[in-house]
Amino acid sequence: MDHKIKHYAAMLYERALHESASIARNERLKAQQEMAARRGVADLAISGPEIQTMLKLFVQHIERCMEARLESYRQAYIEAKLDPTDEEFSEILTSVQETQKLQTSHSAQALHNFVKTRGADGDVTSNLTTSSAHGHDRVLMEWKVWRGQVQLTKTVRDDDREFARMAIEEARKSVPENDGRPHPAVGAVVVKNRQVLATAHRGEAEGNHAEYIALEKRLADAAVAGATVYTTLEPCTTRNHPKIPCAETLIERKVARVVIGMLDPDPRITGRGQRRLRTANIITDLFPHDLMKEVEELNREFTRKLEAATGAAGPSPRTEDRKTLDELLSILSQTGSIDFLRDQNFAGWSFDWQRLDGIECILDRRGAEYEFLDSELEELRQTFVGACQQLLTLLATETFPVGNGNRQAVPEEWESEQPERFERTVKQIHAAAGSVCSSFDQLVRTAREKLSL
Repeated sequence: MDHKIKHYAAMLYERALHESASIARNERLKAQQEMAARRGVADLAISGPEIQTMLKLFVQHIERCMEARLESYRQAYIEAKLDPTDEEFSEILTSVQETQKLQTSHSAQALHNFVKTRGADGDVTSNLTTSSAHGHDRVLMEWKVWRGQVQLTKTVRDDDREFARMAIEEARKSVPENDGRPHPAVGAVVVKNRQVLATAHRGEAEGNHAEYIALEKRLADAAVAGATVYTTLEPCTTRNHPKIPCAETLIERKVARVVIGMLDPDPRITGRGQRRLRTANIITDLFPHDLMKEVEELNREFTRKLEAATGAAGPSPRTEDRKTLDELLSILSQTGSIDFLRDQNFAGWSFDWQRLDGIECILDRRGAEYEFLDSELEELRQTFVGACQQLLTLLATETFPVGNGNRQAVPEEWESEQPERFERTVKQIHAAAGSVCSSFDQLVRTAREKLSL
């Protein structure tokens, strides 16, 4: 499996794991409060129904983790615009099963400690695996459905790649007009029932676009209704009279689907061709990601000149990145989360979870609007976010509610009953907190240097 896909899937899973652990923590706290209210006697041993309630909460967490592990891989492949191979599907299933084992082990230990400290006897953790079997079967079915979908669409995707590649090769033959203006390299391929009906490139007939040449010059009398057209550039929506825009030609010839290599880089036109086709009920898709990059590289000079002529280069990266940094610093300053992690030896004692609100807020800020435009700063931001995810996941799985408030702590009984585990857990939490602080410092230091702050 590609290491970038695996790394991204791991990041998505860490975030989902943290969310699930937070849900489980809050549900367990609520259940404990309800139990205490019903019993009225703080030191009364926990009952069988109450144990089953807690067991159910742990099982739900295990099932959420299995689902999240599978979904993290699915999302990673979707965003990479790739499909897993059979070998990679097997690796994904193994990862889901390992997740079940790991979370079952953690949950069993936590449930055992919970029950033991409340005066109950006997092994109450052996039912975890059996109880989570239904969730395993459901996730397994989702995995099978995903694999079946990929196998079903593989032929179509293979065809898309073959014909998109053919369109790119046609585009390389393009002949630009000799009018002093920038022009793109465009190739088109018309396919019906997996058979190539025609190919064409821009300038093949002087002054004519590739789609027009293919459909109106080569296939003027052919039945192309229901065909798929592969074109390296988004079809145009305007042409000087009496010429007809390519989008209108595609609509008139009743093609069923248009696969596009890149959208028109002119901001006055971008997306209009695709939207016009969709309005006419023509399916539109894009080339595979790697082939789109190839088309964009082929037309880099056209794009560069067009952006210079239209002022379409976009906002100043430095201005945008300063804004991104200011927002990040404002959140962490208001909540004091970094100062809390930096100044307190908190893991060995109970701590107020609300002191970590800033870290949770950072993890909730998802999307391009929260990212740096500068690649180095964005890489450092992702490192910082990853450190935050690891810390909160560790805290959510290795600390438990204390009292009825928002305080958490590594179980006190571990210090006497499992001193090595207690010491190891405290060290892990402090190390994770240190990683958050150091990655934050590196991000801020680099940002201030690069942004002249």
